Amino acid sequence: MNWREEIKKFIVRRSETGDARSYVDVKGMIGRPDLLFSVVAEIGELILRKHSEIKAIGSHGVGGTFLIGPTILYVYDHWFNVNGFFVRLDARENGSHHAIEGCVEKGSRVLLIDDLIETGNSSLKARDILVAHGCQMDGIVVVVDLSNGDNACTRAGIKVEPLTTL
Repeated sequence: MNWREEIKKFIVRRSETGDARSYVDVKGMIGRPDLLFSVVAEIGELILRKHSEIKAIGSHGVGGTFLIGPTILYVYDHWFNVNGFFVRLDARENGSHHAIEGCVEKGSRVLLIDDLIETGNSSLKARDILVAHGCQMDGIVVVVDLSNGDNACTRAGIKVEPLTTL
């Protein structure tokens, strides 16, 4: 199976919906474990090859969060233990929600994963929250790059590693 072709069926572009952003329909991918495994295995192999110093894998959105658990299990099964976290871009000030949830210690080297990058604004905000928490960003792995490498993250000097560009 060519997952790069198959995943195109699950990309919803904002021009089609009028929404604020494009996204990957990860709920639709639940019925395609072969597709999900292919994507997770490629993310996992990239982490194993290029990100051996990380201590945690996290995301800030639904699509990336959907990928965190399986990716952590893939990496754990092949190499080492990494923790998972979620960055709340809209953390409530009343203390009921923390900006970072999960297990990431201050000073940890971390990697963000996401299903898609278009403008990069959300990922840049997540990076800023992580840096304020004392984390070191190793970069961002995205399944699909709709920006052709021109987004807020790359302009800010953040290493963005797309699995495919459309």
